[in-house]
Amino acid sequence: MIQHIWSVVSRESKIDAETNVLSINDIYEEITIDVDSAENIPKGQVLATPLPFEVTSTFYREDVSEEENRILKITVFDPEKNEIGKFENPVVFEKNMARLRTRIKSPVFGATDSGLYKFKVFLSNRDQRTYREVAEIPITVKVNIHA
Repeated sequence: MIQHIWSVVSRESKIDAETNVLSINDIYEEITIDVDSAENIPKGQVLATPLPFEVTSTFYREDVSEEENRILKITVFDPEKNEIGKFENPVVFEKNMARLRTRIKSPVFGATDSGLYKFKVFLSNRDQRTYREVAEIPITVKVNIHA
């Protein structure tokens, strides 16, 4: 069975080519988004701001006797529990590989209002049609509207 070890939302991560060491820069726990005007912004509309982020996860498995293909899915929910973003990425656990790191990147961050946002991390089962939730990452977002 594949075990989820950890997941974080950050500005970026880097992998050193020589050592394969992962460095995570600026983990997001709270984000402030400034909006120029409240005019013509309907309640609940997703405001996309040029704030890059990525979700980095690490998985582990004991049985490395065969390759396993899965799908990693990240779903983002706003404070009203509306789904405002979804990212999917195929992942391959190669034969003889016990650990796997994944990174899903986005150049923009979307928000509907101030409050608690949740990034839910799902990993598909072997059938690649059903999923299990492996993590939930809460992030506080403050939307400041300037008139």
